[in-house]
Amino acid sequence: MKIITPTAIEELLTARAANPDAALLAGGTDLLAGWHSGGRRPEHLILLGGVRELDFISVRGNRTIEIGATATHSRIASNSIIRRFLPALAEAALSVGSPAVRNMGTIGGNIVNASPAADLVPPLIVYNALVRLVSFGAMPTSPAKPVSTSPSSIPMESVLARSARKSRGKVRGDAQRIFAGRDVPIDRFYTGYKTTDLRKDEVLFSVVIPVPSRSSFARYYKLGTRKAQSIAKVSLAGRIEIVDEVISVAGLAAGSVAPIPLRLRAVEDFLRGKRVTESLVDCAAEELRLSIAPIDDVRSTSAYRRFVTGSLLRRFLADACVAGDAPARAVRGSR
Repeated sequence: MKIITPTAIEELLTARAANPDAALLAGGTDLLAGWHSGGRRPEHLILLGGVRELDFISVRGNRTIEIGATATHSRIASNSIIRRFLPALAEAALSVGSPAVRNMGTIGGNIVNASPAADLVPPLIVYNALVRLVSFGAMPTSPAKPVSTSPSSIPMESVLARSARKSRGKVRGDAQRIFAGRDVPIDRFYTGYKTTDLRKDEVLFSVVIPVPSRSSFARYYKLGTRKAQSIAKVSLAGRIEIVDEVISVAGLAAGSVAPIPLRLRAVEDFLRGKRVTESLVDCAAEELRLSIAPIDDVRSTSAYRRFVTGSLLRRFLADACVAGDAPARAVRGSR
């Protein structure tokens, strides 16, 4: 196995373009476990730890929070900005594995590994996150400024431009590469079981999340075999806004109930515009059970997953009512 160790984003993208079948390793908590279980080992391995441009958490004005691909679960769980504005994401990051796994594992790896049980993906779905993907574009005959296909990618362009200036002259010949980028809604990023929309010349640069309104309530619930070091049998992330006892915004996503982390669009549509009542909660739980397609496997059964996912939705709506001072008696029995 040939190991490649880039130290700047341009070097990383050069290596990615030259070795499209290479594996990318950040924390390695999933990749190494797969190899130890007999998974195929690639001929080339690109290490991401030396690319500092990928390790950040920042706020862009008051509108978006951007998290670099190699930010660890521990850093996300403890970050004051994430805990304040994206509590469901902080809860999910804290639920991952053990402290050792959280200290090594990254948000980028959790996303790109494309496990149906990925902890961070359901909260990112309900927060309407975008995954920011970068690659090299064409090779022009004269130097050009880094560009992006995404209109919202000025921070990414700035990082790439700085890296290009540092690395200028390291690219063969006089031509300078054009950086290209695109933003993909995370609920459209997964194309099937363990497959994504990431092209072979692309790298996940960051995750961009709109800052929710102050009235937004969000939580992440996970059920595993035990409280720690457990893969989710079922997980549920929810985000909701209740105005005058009526649901104005609803976001729901589940893990381990389908081949991909699943946005529960039918349940979201069912809840919006309705007053919170016990009858609504019952109907929403039934709508959820009809919206998922869990399987029987070594961790659980399809029937159990359907039942538990409905129960987690009841718990979420009850918690939201209590937090928002809505009549909790309407769903008190749903906890």
